[in-house]
Amino acid sequence: MNEENRKQLIALVALLLVLGGAIWFFVFKKDPEGPAIQARVTDTGQETLSGQAATGVSSRIESVFQEAPLDLQELIQNIKEVEFNYRDAHDSRNPTAALVGDPMIFRARRIPGTEDELAENLLYEANRKNLTGIIWDDVTPMAVIDNAVVYVGYEFEEPIIVKTIERDYVVLAITGEDLEVVRQLKEQ
Repeated sequence: MNEENRKQLIALVALLLVLGGAIWFFVFKKDPEGPAIQARVTDTGQETLSGQAATGVSSRIESVFQEAPLDLQELIQNIKEVEFNYRDAHDSRNPTAALVGDPMIFRARRIPGTEDELAENLLYEANRKNLTGIIWDDVTPMAVIDNAVVYVGYEFEEPIIVKTIERDYVVLAITGEDLEVVRQLKEQ
């Protein structure tokens, strides 16, 4: 056994002794004053206290649970049924839709007008759509537009649909019009 191994062995034995002493101390540690109060249940079911601080303690020890008068029949009679339909109270939400952003931009600007003005506004909104990614697949390609994962046939809140998704671009079409907008994927 060389000198290096011998030093490591001595260090290991010393650490094991310290660890053993610590375990011994915590397992077999005795309170020098002894327990302050010891409780003992007598044959009659009453608790008696003994120990150093038992004098006057019995008057201070009380249950934290206070008994309250409880009329179960009255509680049952006071139960009221409430008509509640979860779907009426909460809007259904697409879990892939972004929780942040402003989807109300178009609705605020959409003022009833002529069909030409409406088509112009829809073209403007289609050009404002932000294409941030394309998940290319020959069968089911998807794209990320305005923080939403969309697919071919997806219709936005505005009457704009995703017509085609290619490797580098997405074609958006305006419902009921022969207008299309091509959104190119920008290199980042």
